[in-house]
Amino acid sequence: MFWSAARSTYEDAYKEAIDQIKVENEAAYNNFLQRDPSKFCKSFIRELSKCDMIDNNVSETFSGYIVKFRSMTIIDMLEEIGCALIERIHSKLMHASGLTDSITPRIRTKLEETKYNSRLCTCKPTVGGKFQVKIGEDQFVVDINMHTCTCRAWQITSIPCIHACSSIHWMNQDSATFMDKYYTVKTYIETYKNALELLNGRKMWPQADGLLIKAPKFKKMSSRPKKNRKRDIIEDSKNPNKLSRQGIQMTCAVCGGVRHNKRSCKMKNDPSFKRPPKLSVKHGRPRKATSRLGSTATSLTTQSDVLSSSGPSQFAGTPSLDQVNLLAYLQMDLNLAKPPKIGLKTGKKKLH
Repeated sequence: MFWSAARSTYEDAYKEAIDQIKVENEAAYNNFLQRDPSKFCKSFIRELSKCDMIDNNVSETFSGYIVKFRSMTIIDMLEEIGCALIERIHSKLMHASGLTDSITPRIRTKLEETKYNSRLCTCKPTVGGKFQVKIGEDQFVVDINMHTCTCRAWQITSIPCIHACSSIHWMNQDSATFMDKYYTVKTYIETYKNALELLNGRKMWPQADGLLIKAPKFKKMSSRPKKNRKRDIIEDSKNPNKLSRQGIQMTCAVCGGVRHNKRSCKMKNDPSFKRPPKLSVKHGRPRKATSRLGSTATSLTTQSDVLSSSGPSQFAGTPSLDQVNLLAYLQMDLNLAKPPKIGLKTGKKKLH
């Protein structure tokens, strides 16, 4: 629900999402509004930036890119970061020079996914390059000439949304021609054409006038210096992809109580104590239908034995229609519940 509210591109969808949060948990709703949603919700993003990022993935990526340089001294760290950026700029420029598409590969992948999802839309053209697009219970207005859609996704990113892609497809035109120039390969090459200025070694650095700046005195700390970033409370320090067990109430393996384990349990040495049975919880996938047929066949076999042991007096003369149907039903279920025959040597199933 939180991400549904944060990723809503227009105000009505945002209000609907936060109303669902309020119905689910009013305390979470109040906490959400106290965080100033205008700072992290797409419905409040201005259309000038042409970027819809609401997280800090860029800073986290750069922090991981320079993590091996951060433990160095200030001059060595800046030199290593500069060398890494020089190599990165050169590799990006060589990669972009070999591209034949008009837009960058990542944007092309995103656009093709949007075009595929636009198959669910139904558009109706009107005069002036405008379309009325309906998807499910929602309906939006697309203006091809102004590059706008009432969902605001096209204005925020300058990449045609699913409603715009549906309208462009109706016009038999290419959606890539309705994107901003910042996503083109030409702009990508212009970005990485200018490299960083190269530097000579320290011996060739010019001497600065004034007082000599000395490094601060080295002070050895009591513990090992930290290199990893500070993680959130809910993150596992060893495995960031695994959720922590914080907040989970642990129970004792001996008595089933809480706030202690089996080491400090007072009942572990009591032979007369019996742990109460655990609540039965079904795990995994349900059993196949053959096992249920087997149990049904067992009960049906018992019923047929009872019928046969009751003597011939029940079926004296011509049997009734109900008795014939009951015996046919029993025989049919017994044949379905037969287990497959397994060979003694090969262990393969035999067809019968």
